[in-house]
Amino acid sequence: MDSSNFLSNLPDVVLKEILKKLDVREIQVLRKKMRILQYKLVLHQFLIYESMLIRKTPVFKSYLQFCEILKDQSIDYREFEFWYYRFIVGGNSNFDEDVSQDLQKVQFSDLPVQIVDRVLDKLGIRTHLRLRKVCKSLRQMVDQKPSTTKSINLMIEDYGTTMVIESYSHLEPEQWVQYANNTVEEGAKRALLDMKYLLNRPKLKIESLKISVKFSCHTVDEKRGETQKRLGYYRAIGEVLSTVQNSPTIDVKQLEIYTKHQDELLCILPYLTSGILEEIDIRSVKINKIRLATSKILKLDQWKMAKSLKSDRFICKFSAENLANFDRLKIHVPELPLEKLRDLRDVLQASPTFRYCQLDSSKKIDIENIDRFLGIDIPQDPPTPDYRYYPLEHLDERVFEIGLMEKSIRIKTTRKTSLLR
Repeated sequence: MDSSNFLSNLPDVVLKEILKKLDVREIQVLRKKMRILQYKLVLHQFLIYESMLIRKTPVFKSYLQFCEILKDQSIDYREFEFWYYRFIVGGNSNFDEDVSQDLQKVQFSDLPVQIVDRVLDKLGIRTHLRLRKVCKSLRQMVDQKPSTTKSINLMIEDYGTTMVIESYSHLEPEQWVQYANNTVEEGAKRALLDMKYLLNRPKLKIESLKISVKFSCHTVDEKRGETQKRLGYYRAIGEVLSTVQNSPTIDVKQLEIYTKHQDELLCILPYLTSGILEEIDIRSVKINKIRLATSKILKLDQWKMAKSLKSDRFICKFSAENLANFDRLKIHVPELPLEKLRDLRDVLQASPTFRYCQLDSSKKIDIENIDRFLGIDIPQDPPTPDYRYYPLEHLDERVFEIGLMEKSIRIKTTRKTSLLR
């Protein structure tokens, strides 16, 4: 006779006496021999074994052991949990009851609205992105939560798309969301849908927006259509920015963008609130710096009202007047003629808000003849060849300092005490 059938036919009292004589290892062996029985019979005997153990097994660990016995004939965890607590805790050994009604699954969205709302407050942004895709009711609840987004960093690259979301909440670390799809287009499309949600949350106030579109091909090849492909992504991002509800533009303090052409920048800048946008940071997608035309960008209020400009790109048609509104500048130019440096000095000297400027040139600066263009400076004690100082009419306690290097010039306002070394 099969041992499992024999054991299953024994009265519980006799079975208990037998089990008392066995150790845990022997009981585990008996469990495995009972696989041929229907699961309720196995479950009945299994729970008897569990109740006889000196160290009662937690419900989930017990369920895993039970699944090991039945393999593909196992049952749902909720049903096992029902019988486990009914038998071991409640002492009810009737396994013939229909539990289908008791085991109806309760959805998260079926919870009271107040409970769901409190749960949402404890979850991170990445979880919100997933939850809102579950059902319409959850999407409505998630979308009504006030925005905690501090910065968005969208990166579209050959191997996939990534979005890094930083929150104002100290309880949430940086949230990395990767969109791994068969094609770059599919991943970028999913990322833009999530970005659209983030930008439409109530009380949106973003400090930093970073956008990067990079491909492994670093040269512009019209035959491959890389230029149009890049522009297509920037236009899609611009469309997302244009869909923000109740406002024609988005309040962003800093824009950092990796770009090759001013048309890409023109897809983004018009949708950012002029006056709120303080810093424009233009990055190159190539190791070798290439020129960036700015004729169209210069006409935008977003450019005119910004206070800080950074660029590791060559700015075409470099003109002091186009930089007069910036308090802080850090840009790369192909070359820096001394007459243009003089014009820039005059413009920045007249600005009551100017603080710092760094100009990096690809060619050496004619430092030997600089005094002929800049004029007589304020004497220093002792004199230093690498610095020039000029008065500021609107600030008596401060002076205008120009630091000279072979391929770089730093200009700033400083206190008069800097003249004494």
